[in-house]
Amino acid sequence: MKISIIKFLQKKLKTALISTISFWMVLIGWMILADNFNPLILPSPVQVIDALITLFKSGELQHHFFISIQRTFIGYSSAVIFGCGLALLLAKSWILRKVFRPLITVIQSTPPIIWLVLAVIWFGISDDLTPIFLIFIVSLPIIFINIYEVNKFFVCLLFFFIKIFYSFNCVYLIYIFIISDSNYSWKS
Repeated sequence: MKISIIKFLQKKLKTALISTISFWMVLIGWMILADNFNPLILPSPVQVIDALITLFKSGELQHHFFISIQRTFIGYSSAVIFGCGLALLLAKSWILRKVFRPLITVIQSTPPIIWLVLAVIWFGISDDLTPIFLIFIVSLPIIFINIYEVNKFFVCLLFFFIKIFYSFNCVYLIYIFIISDSNYSWKS
């Protein structure tokens, strides 16, 4: 017991030491590179901290932070609402599933840098819609697929428990098909 605690502490100390040495190596490398480049290209760590303190004292840092939080909230909540609605809608209709599933796959497989270029072309650089759109379009496929798969899993789980706990006669099957959607059992 005592040996395992000592080994655990040695491992934690080793990890902390490696992390600390890595941090200082990056900081020293940054300072050396900053001395060899124009401050517009690579400012030194001291200049960055001074600019950060100046922005914080002026209130500009907080202002832009809250604008970023607001844009993130709008984009992500829109993706959650639209993704959940679309997933539940596609779970109910096999026709809509055949229409929209390839579109979701295309959105998911398109690299975010392409969406960035399209957003700048469509909405411009300084518009609020560009970051909101990017957050929405990157989050939508993830939310959609997860809600869709969870919905399928729970319906399959429901039928599994029905097999275990009840005998399959018409009364129970009709009751289950009224409660849940029969599209899962026959079309998925």
